[in-house]
Amino acid sequence: MDTAKPIIDLYRTGSYGDLLMMTPLFKALQSLNYRVRYICLECYSSVLEDNPYLDRLITLPNDHNCNPDDVKRYAEQVTGEAASTFLFLKYPAWWIYPGLPTQTIHQHMVDFFASQVGISVNDELSVHLTPEMLDWAKQFSNCVLIQTKTAWSPYKNWHLDYWKELSHRIQRELGIAVLQLGHANDPGIETVPKIGTPSVRYAIAALSACRLFIGLDSVFNHASRAVKKKSIILWGSTNPAAFAYRQNINLVNGCEWKPEMGNGPPLLKCQPCYREYKHIEAHADLACPYTVVHTNPALPHTTSSVHACMAANTVSVVFSHVKKCLEASNT
Repeated sequence: MDTAKPIIDLYRTGSYGDLLMMTPLFKALQSLNYRVRYICLECYSSVLEDNPYLDRLITLPNDHNCNPDDVKRYAEQVTGEAASTFLFLKYPAWWIYPGLPTQTIHQHMVDFFASQVGISVNDELSVHLTPEMLDWAKQFSNCVLIQTKTAWSPYKNWHLDYWKELSHRIQRELGIAVLQLGHANDPGIETVPKIGTPSVRYAIAALSACRLFIGLDSVFNHASRAVKKKSIILWGSTNPAAFAYRQNINLVNGCEWKPEMGNGPPLLKCQPCYREYKHIEAHADLACPYTVVHTNPALPHTTSSVHACMAANTVSVVFSHVKKCLEASNT
């Protein structure tokens, strides 16, 4: 390690997906002759372990107050070196403005973060997967993997009944096994086993090996870009212009969204709203007023409605894209 290079410390709060969106910044800053250190909570740090473009990963105790000034002091204490530059990277604070929806984000979040550093990047995310992880993941090479629940907001989720019907159609009509990625406490689906993984990087390795991934705006959306696995991503309350990747099939209101569409149609007028459950708990008036009746008497269901922004992503629409992707993978 060249200790003569200036050190830059990057820090932001956030989960696995946020950390993966940081990785293009690491590579760009290294090319500018910086030693790059990243600071995050220990519970999310595994997704950045051994990243080739990161000089040092500094983990905060999970009970740390996460105040940027305290984080800066903590990094200096544990490393014994003060950074030349410390940057606390922020999200656009859409929730502080009255009324929802409030505003759209007119650039990808990777570019938004890079602009705070004063650099330009591409969207080539990175994650390090060991040979052991990749070898373990080979067992999923002929499977379709799905993620049925996001960790942050219920308004990004597709109705569980739709996941059930889609999974059963893939298994019945295409003869391909479907397995579920995600947290152990995520709602389960009969005949769709959950994958138990030692860490998030093992889960990402499984994604890299599978025939097709179908998911939501969550960690595996970003992980799909990091491992260059073309996937199908379903969009609801968040904006694909800010979080989607061109390599994937991004479905919005039953249509395939393209980057050149930006914030226009097929987005509904209420999209993106960025409603999130923590704000809903504090402000009941932020609950989504736009729901449609969930009408499929052949399926059991846990709620009587589904959010309008996800309703048009019907099972038949998603299945048609699944079929095309799997047929293409056979050629």
